Amino acid sequence: MSLCTAEFPFATRGKSKGQPPITPPALAIALFGHNQWNIHLLDLLLTAAGMAALWRICGRLADRFAANLAVIFYLLWYWGLGYWHAAQPDASLGVFQLLALNLLLGNEKTIARWRMALAGGCLAIATLYKPPFAACLLGMAPAAWIGERKFQARIVSLLAGIAGFALPLALMVIWFAYRRALHDLWEIQFIFNVQVHRSTNVPSFMEFVHAVLWFFQEKGAIFLISCVCVGLAYLLQNRRRDFWIVLIVLCVDFACVLMQQKFFPYHWIAMYGPLALLAGLAGFRVKSGA
Repeated sequence: MSLCTAEFPFATRGKSKGQPPITPPALAIALFGHNQWNIHLLDLLLTAAGMAALWRICGRLADRFAANLAVIFYLLWYWGLGYWHAAQPDASLGVFQLLALNLLLGNEKTIARWRMALAGGCLAIATLYKPPFAACLLGMAPAAWIGERKFQARIVSLLAGIAGFALPLALMVIWFAYRRALHDLWEIQFIFNVQVHRSTNVPSFMEFVHAVLWFFQEKGAIFLISCVCVGLAYLLQNRRRDFWIVLIVLCVDFACVLMQQKFFPYHWIAMYGPLALLAGLAGFRVKSGA
C-alpha cells in the first residue's frame, strides 16, 4: 500500500474516504505482514477496546449483569454479519464513538474538562472516517449544559469538547498541506463525493422504509424496539444528561445510514454500540424492576 511505501495516498490513488480508513490496513500490513487475516486481527483488537468501553459504561449506569449483556449483544450482532462485513470503517468509527461515550456517560455530577476534550478527540477521529458523523458533536451540548450550574462553566466545558474535536482535524489538514495534497483531499472528500451522490438515483421513500424494516427484522423487531424504549426510559428517569447524549448519538448514526443511501449491512454497525448499551440497560431494568 502507498502508506507502507512512503507514497502519499491521495496523490497516487483514488480513494473516496478520509485518511483513517486506509491507515488500519496499512498498519495491519506493517505489523502482521501481507496476508488475509492481518486486518481482522487489528479489528479484533479495536473491537476489544470498544467492548471494554461498553462494559465500563454499563457498569457505571447499571451493574455487571447489564455490562455483560450489552457486550454479548454487540458481539452477536457484529460477528453475526459474517466475514465480509467485518473490519469495515463503520466498525472502527463505532469503536471511537464508544470510547467517547465512555468519557461522557455515567458521571455523577459535572463532566471534567479533560474528559470533554478527549471525547471530542474521539468523535473527531470517527468523523475522519466518515465526515457526516461530525453531527455527533451535538451530544456535547447536553454533556456541557446539564450538570453545570454556572453559565460560564457551561461555555468553558463546551469549548473544551470543541477544542478536543478540532485538534485531530487541524492536525490532519496541516499534514495534508505539508505533503502538498490539500487540494487532493478537498477534491475527493467534498467535490467527488458530493457529485457522486447527486448523480446517483436517490432511493424512493419505500426503499428507505424497506431498508429500515430489514434492519429491525434482522435483529428482531419487537425485541429491539422494546430494548430501545425501555433503555431510554431508564436513562430518562435516572440520568437525564446521559439520556440526551445517547439519543443524539443514536439518531445521528441512524441518519448517517440513511444519508449513505446504500444500506449495506455494515453501514449499520455504528449503531450497534448505542443499541447494545440500551439493550443492557433494558435487561437490568427488567431484572431489577428499576
